[in-house]
Amino acid sequence: MELWLFDRSGLYSCKKFDIHQNPRRFIEIMVAYSQMSDQELGVNTHIKKDDTGRYIEFRMGEKNEERLCLEEKPIAFPRAIVCRGTTCYRARRHALKQWEYVAKFAWRSDKRRAEGELLKLTGERNVWGVVKLFGHQDLDTIADIRQGLQFGKPQTFRSAKRDLINNSHSTTQSGFVTNPSGTTPLTSSSGQKRKSRGERFSVPPAKKPKSGGRTRSNTRSLVSVQIDGAASAGVSSRTGEMLNGNSLTAPDVRKDGSFENQILSCLVISPPGRTIHEFASAEELLEACHDIVKAHRSLHYEGKMLHRDISDNNLIITNTEREADPKGMLIDLDLAKELASGSSGARH
Repeated sequence: MELWLFDRSGLYSCKKFDIHQNPRRFIEIMVAYSQMSDQELGVNTHIKKDDTGRYIEFRMGEKNEERLCLEEKPIAFPRAIVCRGTTCYRARRHALKQWEYVAKFAWRSDKRRAEGELLKLTGERNVWGVVKLFGHQDLDTIADIRQGLQFGKPQTFRSAKRDLINNSHSTTQSGFVTNPSGTTPLTSSSGQKRKSRGERFSVPPAKKPKSGGRTRSNTRSLVSVQIDGAASAGVSSRTGEMLNGNSLTAPDVRKDGSFENQILSCLVISPPGRTIHEFASAEELLEACHDIVKAHRSLHYEGKMLHRDISDNNLIITNTEREADPKGMLIDLDLAKELASGSSGARH
């Protein structure tokens, strides 16, 4: 049996063991998995719920902590596993009925500047046509969640996509037959499986966590894993093969087994707006696009920034109250950077 855990910095496992030789450990593991906390299961514990619905307690600028009610269903959520996990809810103050804010939860690399800091700069530099920031704060980090664990040398997994290409090539050259999924060992014409090369890496037992006495019976002798082509649907069962130009691409991993820390943050912005697809008329769409182009120009010249992630998901139509207000706005400065800054070094 081999156990795996997944989080925003990747996946890691314990050393394999025989459940027949160590049945007690198997039972302990089953109990540990069934009794995982919401945080360990990946549930956002910062969103609370009572009789009135979902809410968060958030500090708006220099003010005291305030309760913001959230709409029951998010207006944006990820449809992928390997991503920043961006999830957005319409929000309002408890005493009001109108949705006046958007509460955005997202993970970022600790090498990247917080989106809240960049939005604060756009306000200070009077950038026109970018959403207004009302507050932001960091909530959690993978470093805190993994505190007390030791990691060894990373394994290298062949991506399913690369497997399919290379195995198809092998079929024409050596007569081996490939599975269409590209994720299983090759089979020869005689029906015998080609043996896998290499060994898995293991490390000494993990240290006991320092915080809160939380124990993890399923995380002994952990190894970190980086996947070449992490967005692929599956990975090959082969590990530890030598890197070469035809079969494996050297992944961006750290040889000491450390990982890229990710930070969960929440920011509250305004206005909520509508997606660019939800225009009421051709005139409204054209006016929104005009103001979005103007906003991008203002971000560059007044804000001294590049957005770097322009797409239909990051453009909104606003319900303007004044003629001078922008009818279309830019959102999502997750990947934005100041013109004078260098490379962050973040992988994503």
